[in-house]
Amino acid sequence: MDAGAIRDYCATMLTDIDRLHGEVTAANVLALGDHIDDALGNLASTYSFLSQVHPDAATREAASQCYRDASAKASQLALSATLYAAFDAVDTDSLPCPEDKRYVVQSLRAFRRNGVSQPPMVQQELQMLEANITSLGEAYEDNVINDVRSVTVNTNTEPGKLSGLPADFVASHTDAAGVFTATTDYPDYFPVMKYADSADLRREMSTAFLNRGHPANLAVLDELLQKRYRYATLLGYDNWAAYREEPLMAHTPDAVSVFLAEVADLSKARAEAEEAQVLTVKKRDDPAATTLEAFDASYYMDKARDEFYGVNSAQVREYFTYANARDGVLALAASLFHLRFVSLPDADKWSPDVEVLDVYSLDPDVSNTGLPPAATAASAEARADGSGGTLVGRIYLDMHPRAGKYKHAASFPMVNGLRGRALTQTALACNFPATGAMEHSQVTTFLHEFGHLLHQVIGGVGQNYAVFSGVATEWDWVEAPSQMLEEWAWRPDVLASFAKNAQGVPIPPDLVAKMVNAHEFGVGMGTRQQVFYARVSLDYYNRNPEGLDTTAELIALQGQLSPYPYVPGTHFNCNFGHLVGYSSAYYTYQWSLAAAKDMYSKFAAAIGDAAASDAVAAAYSHKVLNPGGREDAATLMHNFLGRPYNLDAYKAYLSGADAPPAGGSHSGSTDDDGINNDDVQ
Repeated sequence: MDAGAIRDYCATMLTDIDRLHGEVTAANVLALGDHIDDALGNLASTYSFLSQVHPDAATREAASQCYRDASAKASQLALSATLYAAFDAVDTDSLPCPEDKRYVVQSLRAFRRNGVSQPPMVQQELQMLEANITSLGEAYEDNVINDVRSVTVNTNTEPGKLSGLPADFVASHTDAAGVFTATTDYPDYFPVMKYADSADLRREMSTAFLNRGHPANLAVLDELLQKRYRYATLLGYDNWAAYREEPLMAHTPDAVSVFLAEVADLSKARAEAEEAQVLTVKKRDDPAATTLEAFDASYYMDKARDEFYGVNSAQVREYFTYANARDGVLALAASLFHLRFVSLPDADKWSPDVEVLDVYSLDPDVSNTGLPPAATAASAEARADGSGGTLVGRIYLDMHPRAGKYKHAASFPMVNGLRGRALTQTALACNFPATGAMEHSQVTTFLHEFGHLLHQVIGGVGQNYAVFSGVATEWDWVEAPSQMLEEWAWRPDVLASFAKNAQGVPIPPDLVAKMVNAHEFGVGMGTRQQVFYARVSLDYYNRNPEGLDTTAELIALQGQLSPYPYVPGTHFNCNFGHLVGYSSAYYTYQWSLAAAKDMYSKFAAAIGDAAASDAVAAAYSHKVLNPGGREDAATLMHNFLGRPYNLDAYKAYLSGADAPPAGGSHSGSTDDDGINNDDVQ
């Protein structure tokens, strides 16, 4: 769609939503309410996504306006007395199945949380605030996307400054005049931070990266905090964090604070031991060094892994490219969950480098009934030609950097999967190098994001309500399935199946063994950094932000919690994108990781037994992924594990009890500075 087509489609859909709203009664509210939820959700999701990835600026703006209009309509209907009265009149005891009752109960809770019982003047202000919050969030993200900075080195006058960087990387970033340029986009940023011997170059890159969005986002963030605080207090909550956490597993900011304090305590000794080991390595270059800087993290952690475990990242990266990682991830997903992926080179897409694939389930328990007509026909054709399977969704892989594109890695829902009405459509937006070598950490991120995508697709099969389709559990649990899938990035059989160098030689088994042995080095420090980020997220929102200096608060928290001191003159608060989407709930990453470790323990127990492994994967797909939001997350885990979930595996992971000798640990979806480079939208 071009900009004009988007505007026309958006206007048509919003008119249709108004028509549905006008027809709502107590007798039809479950059906019409769901249709309204679905239409608004798909409109907002699809066009929010396209506003961040479409290569044409006018189309991005039209998509952004559609997203704002859909959000405004959702805000208006969230206060609809007609919808609320219709839901409130439903006799839930007479409903035929539990998910019908759950839909009504959750809808009523949402109406109350949105202020349906507030006076008209308050409702009007709430709607205005919600529109402001949407616009401020977009502005914050746009300021980061459009602020691509760079570092340059004249190789004629400073040839030694590029020492340590891979030769292929230097060659591809150096022009005919001998000027090397690397931008703050991920494919450039990570190699410089990991391989550059020059501390000056790493400092320059780190400073540029941490100042994206500055100074514009200082004022944007201040206003965003104020608007969210006002919104929450109008509804009777102490602050935004109290409002945000209420429907989540944690329920309260106090519970989050207690959890983060326990995580910090559990990881402290391990982090200190790791820091001492890495500082020993740094002292060989700088005998006077007494601390590790943030721009030292990836570089010296990599050197420590080489020294203590014999893992050389420059050697490892020779075996990974986007092409083989893509094939490996698809093959793993196909094997684990009995799926088949069919590439659609002629399908509509927003950019030529986007790959479109249909997803077929080979699981005999996935029924061909209840499919939309097109999916029924495609599934019948697959049976007829012998390829087999039931068409269950379509995925879009937008995996490489472009001007004006989202800068991180995330999964984006587009169309909800619904029984008899629609197949799931969902996308990944990442920034991996299209050609040349790829870091193993990027392969891990790829798996993480693909975990979200699989959850969206498998969780969209057989759903009756849009609000339960796909990734629809409590928000502080949504990372668990993706974090669990990261574990396969360290499975020797998986790595050996696809990792090959330019000559087609598979990654050597002894190198894989070293990688597996070393991969848990750094988790203590990484976890402390995660706690720091989570505290920033929580503390910004768990208060009245009047007079808050977000930079000063960040510096103070970094001094208390991070293994690395603040880099003077930087402003991470201006590009910490999770402050928009996750707001006060960045703790989600550690909360979800605790669940992921517990669930993976069941897979780990079946390693070496093909039949048992297949049975565990099938149970996980059926009992955790497929229900979507039809059950609470704790219930999903209980159904899969056969017991209430616990923190035993997570505590062992943090303390090092599950680590190889001499190891600490490195969490897959973060880099050594602890920043999560992934998100679910």
